[in-house]
Amino acid sequence: MFLVKNGCFISCDKSGTVLPKANMIIKNDRIVEVTTREIISEEGFSKVIDATGKIIIPGLVNAHIHSYANFVKGILENLPLEMWMVYIFTQGRCMEPEDIYYNTLLGCIEMLKTGTTACVDHLAQGFDGLEAAMQAYYDAGMRGTIAPMISDKLYYETLPLEKEKVPEEMKKGNPPDAEELIDNTVKLFKKWDGKDGRLRVAFGPSGPQRCSDELLAACARLAEEYDTGFHSHVLETSIQAETADFLYGKLMIKHLDELGCLNERASLVHGVWLTDTEAQIAADRGAIVVHNPASNLMLGSGIAPINRYRDLGLDIAIGTDGANCGGNLNMFEAMKLTAILHKVSKPKKPEKWLTAKEVLRMATYNGAKVALIEKEVGSLEKGKKADFVILNPLKSPAMIPVQNPLWQIVYSENGLSVETVVINGQVVLDKGEVTMFDEEKVYREAEKRATRVVERSLAYKEIDDKQVAFIKKALFENF
Repeated sequence: MFLVKNGCFISCDKSGTVLPKANMIIKNDRIVEVTTREIISEEGFSKVIDATGKIIIPGLVNAHIHSYANFVKGILENLPLEMWMVYIFTQGRCMEPEDIYYNTLLGCIEMLKTGTTACVDHLAQGFDGLEAAMQAYYDAGMRGTIAPMISDKLYYETLPLEKEKVPEEMKKGNPPDAEELIDNTVKLFKKWDGKDGRLRVAFGPSGPQRCSDELLAACARLAEEYDTGFHSHVLETSIQAETADFLYGKLMIKHLDELGCLNERASLVHGVWLTDTEAQIAADRGAIVVHNPASNLMLGSGIAPINRYRDLGLDIAIGTDGANCGGNLNMFEAMKLTAILHKVSKPKKPEKWLTAKEVLRMATYNGAKVALIEKEVGSLEKGKKADFVILNPLKSPAMIPVQNPLWQIVYSENGLSVETVVINGQVVLDKGEVTMFDEEKVYREAEKRATRVVERSLAYKEIDDKQVAFIKKALFENF
């Protein structure tokens, strides 16, 4: 038995319960009770944490990351997505499975130290690389869902480009085999899904325009068969909205709906450019939008109309996206951006503005919905898994004085106050230090491996530059 006593508990349950002084009892990996009753005796508890003056929240859930991105932060700047991706594809191909392992562990350190206990990792790697990432989440003690990011088209085929105008260089090579991509995901699922009660595998088509209809439909069908998620970038940029008309002659969401891809398993990542019609269809089907405010801004993709989506009944989760296009994996920053960005869309209706309570639930319970684990985590309630974070305001000047914990967590905190992180009833961050692996070794490995990855990618720079120049001229210079 494990006791956390005398803390301020922010439950993130449906009622938004906040208990200024309460206790939580944990047995094995589950919460037995969150109560305001006095605990008279501490006998029988193998571990006791005195949380007097501290705040306990559910573990944050980062609903969309790319773990391969941690090694390539700071390489590119001021490029829109369609050009940026050319270089990213190359960087990803230059990574070996062991690079992915340390890449993922580096991200785990950042997430744990900023209060994130679970993530959904949209990872484009071969089977060995996917396994390396899974092993990293397992070793770190984190709760991770990997959605192998798959596409069975060549890149030029995913853009609104006339084929006869595309340079021959861009047409070289064969697209990946859809059957092999699906087989790898199923193989990963059968080996890793459910391991230690923490790891999950979802189906992760990269984006509708990047996949054949057959691949999209297969992912949706298998997500249902294996009781897991369907996680895909959808309408991230205005060009993707143009691509839908170019490829399908209809709205992107309508096309996905006709293929049977939209239901409560579907998480639509970014969703910046959904029309009202599309947002309503997605809401009616029970899909959820994963908002990535930092990367949407950094890549110039736009500001998702979150208030409009909420008015139409769409649930919203929050992600940081990859650290190479969002800057970091800090969910406190993502929450703050979410809370403040969308006030300006309704400047004369402050009663419609997002509250701190709503934003924190987006970053906890709604994030868990993306991974289909909301019955297990995402709120501090009896019977749920013991995934929680203890914040010590004395570690963070922005949290002092504590006057409104909810408000300060969303608008003030940056991760400095994160003192203890518990996942599945196990302490994985203690006094700000990771407990499950050698943090310093990961930093050393990351430095030398990232240098090699970047050096390898430079060998392709001339080819990549030519492709980017063509895309820029074809898609951007006339606007």
